[in-house]
Amino acid sequence: MIVSDHGEAFGEHGSTTHRQLFQEELHVPLLIRPPGGLPATVRVAGTLPMLDLAPTILWAVGLPAPPSMEGTSLLPPRRGGDTPVLSVAGESKAWRSLVLGEHQVIVKAHLPPAAFDLAADPGERVDLVTSGKLPAWAEAMLAQLEQFDADAARRRAVFEVDTESHAPAAELSPDVMEELQALGYVH
Repeated sequence: MIVSDHGEAFGEHGSTTHRQLFQEELHVPLLIRPPGGLPATVRVAGTLPMLDLAPTILWAVGLPAPPSMEGTSLLPPRRGGDTPVLSVAGESKAWRSLVLGEHQVIVKAHLPPAAFDLAADPGERVDLVTSGKLPAWAEAMLAQLEQFDADAARRRAVFEVDTESHAPAAELSPDVMEELQALGYVH
């Protein structure tokens, strides 16, 4: 299996980091060769959540996913693109993206949101918010993103209450912290 946690930017939108959540950073290849192989090469198209990775691995090795596990196996193939895919990046998750089928909205802290029609503009060059042509799908996706944010805040509050009785996490060594900072994972 070959997979990554994110794509890479090579200056497409003026950046070489992985914090802006444009397609070059969200598009992650996933190659799987299950034990014994597959009868034929299978390509699953569309934007799909990383939550589907663990159930897919379990399917590939012949194990059932636990009922409590989020996500569904990508194999056998299913139609992609109808699942909303939420991505977050930056300090305090300041950048958020929602992709649904051929549409994407990006919300950046303290900046106006952006909306892209990925079918008509795969390079994400025409921001429909700043062009003044905000379609109804973009308004609905921005509202859905706000709902995800509200739900996440509620889950965080429950998690913080539930974990008060647990011991604090182990401290990372200064070398490990420095390496994680250089990679952009901690600040």
